[in-house]
Amino acid sequence: MIDVHCHLEHMEDPEAVIKEAKERGMRAIITSVADPKDLSSMLALRREHRDFLYLCAGFHPHHVNDYTDEEIKKYMQMIRSAAPEIIGIGEIGLEYRGNYDAIRQQDIFKEFIDLAIELNKPVVLHCREAWNDAPRILAAKKTPKVIFHCYSGTDLITKFAIAQPSWYISFATNATYTKKHPRLMEHVPLSRMLLETDSPWLDPEHPPGKEQQLVNRPWKITHTAELAAKVKSVTAEEILKHTTENALNVFNIPNQ
Repeated sequence: MIDVHCHLEHMEDPEAVIKEAKERGMRAIITSVADPKDLSSMLALRREHRDFLYLCAGFHPHHVNDYTDEEIKKYMQMIRSAAPEIIGIGEIGLEYRGNYDAIRQQDIFKEFIDLAIELNKPVVLHCREAWNDAPRILAAKKTPKVIFHCYSGTDLITKFAIAQPSWYISFATNATYTKKHPRLMEHVPLSRMLLETDSPWLDPEHPPGKEQQLVNRPWKITHTAELAAKVKSVTAEEILKHTTENALNVFNIPNQ
C-alpha cells in the first residue's frame, strides 16, 4: 500500500514513522513539500530512504503572502536542480477560503503547472472552494497528469476529472467521517483512485468534534480502503492493490 500524500516535515519523528511504515508492510510513502523552507530537509530524508520514501515539491496557496516573486523563482530553480529526486509538483493550487490573494494564487499556480509540464511530472492539486477555477486552469494548460489531492469536489467535477485520460482522484482519511465522500467514490473507477492520509492531519480516529491531534500516520490509509471497499463491493485488499498500482503508474515509481 502507498500513501500518496503526507507531510513528514510536520511529524515529530519522521525516521520513526518511516520505520513503522516499513514494519507494517507499506510499499512506499510520498511526502509533499508545500513550503519552500522544507525542501532541503525533505530531500535529505528522501536520500536516506531511496527505495521507500518519495518526494513531491510544490507551493501551498496558504503561503502566497509569505514569499516574494524572486524567492519563488529561486525555489522553482531548486526544484529543477533536484528534479531526479522529485516525482511530482505539488501540492499546488488555489485556496479561496481565507484572506489569500486570488489573482496572485492563480499566477503562481500557472507557473508551477508550467514547471510540471517542463519537468514531465504530475501535478498534485490542492483545491478548496475554487472548483470553478482550478480544473479549468489545468485543462486550459493541457496538463497531462493530475492528482486531485484530498478530494472533496462535486459530482460534476468528479465526472469531468475522470473524463481526462490521466487525471486521478485521491481520497484522504477524512473520507471516513463524511457523508459526501462515499457518494463521490461511487463515480471514481478503481483504475483512477488513489489513497492518502494528508497526515499528520485528518486522523480517522479523531474526526471533527473530537479533540484534534496531529496523530494521523501513513498506514491509516487502510481506514479509507475499508470504506472504498464497501462502496465498491470489493475487498479492502483489492482496493489497496489497485491504488498501489495506480500510484506506481502515475508517479513513475519502479515496481520492485
